[in-house]
Amino acid sequence: MKKRHFILFSFLISLLACQKEDEGEEVEVFFGYQYAPLAVGQERVFQIDSIVFDDFTGLSDTFSLQRREVIEANITTLDGKPAFRTQLFRRSNDTSNWILVKVFEQLRSDIRFEQRIDNFPVIQLVFPLRELSSWNANALNTAQEEVYRYDDLHESFQLDSVSYDSTITVIQREEVNLIQETYTEEKYASGLGMVYRYDEDLNLDIQSGEITSGYKATLKMIGHNLQ
Repeated sequence: MKKRHFILFSFLISLLACQKEDEGEEVEVFFGYQYAPLAVGQERVFQIDSIVFDDFTGLSDTFSLQRREVIEANITTLDGKPAFRTQLFRRSNDTSNWILVKVFEQLRSDIRFEQRIDNFPVIQLVFPLRELSSWNANALNTAQEEVYRYDDLHESFQLDSVSYDSTITVIQREEVNLIQETYTEEKYASGLGMVYRYDEDLNLDIQSGEITSGYKATLKMIGHNLQ
């Protein structure tokens, strides 16, 4: 009996020793807040190009426009959270005037980055960044669950003539079958935020596999005033 008590006591002592060693180690956690920088005065400009497939005519058409986001003020949301009021402008080309089309809110806490458009909150990123971690983007609203996940983290990315040293990729939708293809991804660059988005929603002919209807759209950052 004494021997059994001694073995048990020795086991408990070893556990406590391991625990103290673990407590003494400082584990550095990389949160990745720099992928969602927010400050009053920030301005970003994007080029949007899309192709739309018409199932009635069997033809496709292309559309282009530019989008501009300007963070204009610090605000407090109705539920008491600090946020940034952001103006969204659009124009058809470089020589057109910007038209204000919407005002929305952006929020970044210790655990997530969210956008509220028309009082509809969507969780764009979660912190800390972890490879393949996933979350319900609609956890803060009443819409159907929509699972986002991280793919590539801290990877370089070449966008036309611009090179980004460190980006993260968020896969928002990915489904392929005989009659439909849907895919959406966003890329965020360190210190800049979102720099790229690709979105497609296509219907296919089940026999030929050809596109019958739907769209493909690409958004690229073409200008900003961030340092």
